[in-house]
Amino acid sequence: MRHRRAILGVFLVLAALGGGPTPAAGAVGAWTPLPPLDEPQTVAHLTALPDGRALASGTAVVPGGTPRTTAARYDPATGRWETRTPLPFVNGQGFATLPAVATLADGQLLYSGGATFSRGGVLAAAQRYDPDTDRWTTVAPLTVARADHAAVALPDGTALALGGITTSAIYKTTPTAATERYDPAGDRWAGEAPPPAALGAPLTARLRDGRVLVVGAMPHTPPPPGQPETSSPRVAAARYDPVATPACGGREVCPCRATRLAHRRDGGHPGRGWRARGQP
Repeated sequence: MRHRRAILGVFLVLAALGGGPTPAAGAVGAWTPLPPLDEPQTVAHLTALPDGRALASGTAVVPGGTPRTTAARYDPATGRWETRTPLPFVNGQGFATLPAVATLADGQLLYSGGATFSRGGVLAAAQRYDPDTDRWTTVAPLTVARADHAAVALPDGTALALGGITTSAIYKTTPTAATERYDPAGDRWAGEAPPPAALGAPLTARLRDGRVLVVGAMPHTPPPPGQPETSSPRVAAARYDPVATPACGGREVCPCRATRLAHRRDGGHPGRGWRARGQP
């Protein structure tokens, strides 16, 4: 889960500040301690903003055990955090945790999906956050409700959401391969062909040529409560090409990219622009 990765990251930073190996001779770079966030919380996302600041969003548990969302903005000019309006409640279902975040071309942040502790389910809801006005706006929901998924902005201004889990029951999470694209101009989501495998907790990186590299855990059955893990889940990798088309009329090679990607002889890609690890 991303919460665990965020907590691990905090421990690694603290370890770097508080001790560890002596820097090698000639090493460059330095760490600067900063003020902590105003309240104890789990930071799920840390996103750079177009104006040079950064937004941390996550969850916190208030006295009495009630969870809620949090948001804080870091200003490098002052070195301080400022509380911002957190991700709002979704349709009266409580708060969303484990959403995916993508930065759109206009600088707004697109939050999609997530899980809600109040009913133990996953959400299809989506929100756009405007860092200039500190306002959230409800937008069209995902076509497939999911949590702990990935979202990435594409060169044409749209955003891709993929993978994640479709159930949030402990020890019974169900990874999905469902993939969809958000068009901010029309405020709508449209289904895309899925990657070669269902991916739980996927990670994405947009490459310089506009394609997207994705890695994620394949379906894995965890041990019963109290039992140790005996194996790690396999990690699948795939690459998404937002320009390629699913089929080109049966042609083995088509001009859907300047690189003229080869299609299979049956007339289509395994999915829209998807290539499994090891394929060119």
